[in-house]
Amino acid sequence: MAISGLSIAIHPEEPERTAALEALQAVPELTLGPRKGHRIAAVLETDSPREDVRLVRQIQALAGVLTVDVVAVFYAEAFTQGPQGAQAGESR
Repeated sequence: MAISGLSIAIHPEEPERTAALEALQAVPELTLGPRKGHRIAAVLETDSPREDVRLVRQIQALAGVLTVDVVAVFYAEAFTQGPQGAQAGESR
């Protein structure tokens, strides 16, 4: 599982702003948070790091989206692996 915190800049003027908001709301893996000016805080939840990267690129390409900044990333697998990739609780 991958969880990313995003800062998304959208076009400040209509109709591009509305198009961007509607497109972002249509991405089921994306939860939109507070908006300040033309920037929106968001959380992206995916099944894998690869899917996370793919969706960030897809969001960046949406009409009315100016930039997507990835500000934080959490990979659940990083916390289930021990030293040298051993599962938690195992020793090597």
